Amino acid sequence: MCLSFFYKLNQIIMSKIKKTEKVELVEYSTVELDKLVKSKNTPLELAQINQLLSPTPKSCVYKRNAKGGGVWSYVTGNYVKKVLNMVFGFNWDFEIVSWQIMHPTSCVVVGKLTCRTGGETIVKNQFGRCNIKYLRKKVFDDAGEPIMEKNKWGKMVQKTELVRTEEFYLDIGNDLKGAATDAMKKCANMLGVGDDVYAPDEFKKVEVVEKAVEVFEFDGVEHDTKVQMLMAIGEHLETLDTQGAIEALVASYEDFWMGDAQVLELVEDRKQELIRNAAKGGDDEKA
Repeated sequence: MCLSFFYKLNQIIMSKIKKTEKVELVEYSTVELDKLVKSKNTPLELAQINQLLSPTPKSCVYKRNAKGGGVWSYVTGNYVKKVLNMVFGFNWDFEIVSWQIMHPTSCVVVGKLTCRTGGETIVKNQFGRCNIKYLRKKVFDDAGEPIMEKNKWGKMVQKTELVRTEEFYLDIGNDLKGAATDAMKKCANMLGVGDDVYAPDEFKKVEVVEKAVEVFEFDGVEHDTKVQMLMAIGEHLETLDTQGAIEALVASYEDFWMGDAQVLELVEDRKQELIRNAAKGGDDEKA
């Protein structure tokens, strides 16, 4: 024959690959783990990754007025702690690495989140801050009498003023706690907690799935891809010299090529060639 069976089969395979490459991919709701995490050494299980990447329940998202106008969305520290408990089975710690009171405006802490899973330790560090809150000082006139004024409801009350001194800290311990909570939430966000709240434009809801690793075996040899196996079968078919052997091979791997019309047509051509060769051999003997 002008073209070998193997060469013809290879041409069919390559044409199918080219067609596959032209398919345009659209957004999917699932993503394979090896496409999301390039490192093969991630200690997280699929369930943990999906929990970290899942959208925040609407009932756990709150709003507050932002500085300079607008509205901010946020989650509470309690919600973040619950997520960490569920993902890491309570096997996590948060500690304050350092803290500082930036009088008179705010207090700042550096927090360290340590999570343990799969025999590995994950560590994240972040800054957190909180405004210092003050008591308001009551105002008196020179004679020591309270200065009165109307409040927003029209009631006469004693006038107060904001004095930003340490003496009038409302609760500096609580302010430091707020800064610590802010740092913890930022550390957890580095793992994906609350991504849909703090970066909604970049968030995409996905479900991570394990990639099914297919191993194709032919004649006792494993092949990584279906293409490699088809090529091995093609080479083997060329060595077969009986119709029965070819039919047995086709029947054994029928599910593999799923009745592909081009492949089966090529196999039939090979069988017909054997018939012609057998007939030719008989004629030569008679001659």
